[in-house]
Amino acid sequence: MAVLREANASKCMVCGSSQLRRHGKAESNAGARNHVPDAITLSNYRNHIGQVVTFTGYVHEVKQSRRGSDYAVMFEAKSWTKGLKMVAFRGGVAKIGGAQKLKAYAGKTITIRGLLIQDKTFGPEIIVDDPAMILGVS
Repeated sequence: MAVLREANASKCMVCGSSQLRRHGKAESNAGARNHVPDAITLSNYRNHIGQVVTFTGYVHEVKQSRRGSDYAVMFEAKSWTKGLKMVAFRGGVAKIGGAQKLKAYAGKTITIRGLLIQDKTFGPEIIVDDPAMILGVS
């Protein structure tokens, strides 16, 4: 929900509504639904900018930002600004399990779900700030 608020003007990626509600078992979540996003690949991800997606990819390396608190899990052997990446900002890094856990993804294949954006400066990225957004690691 935080990503939708920050990156999509507080609107649902599926229906465009600004009436966001958490999906879950609580009574207050009764009308919410969990979107099942499209699975994308390196060959077609650019066709899905601005959408919630599921992506499975090999991690070439994990890069730490210059300020030291943000990380990019690189799915392409390219620079931070050019390649598709999973990004975890300072708060998200802690929620996901810390820098060591992120660094351990190097050389593995991971499946993630999140909002795919084209950042003006840093290029294509899927921002992850919750461990539930990492669906699998092998």
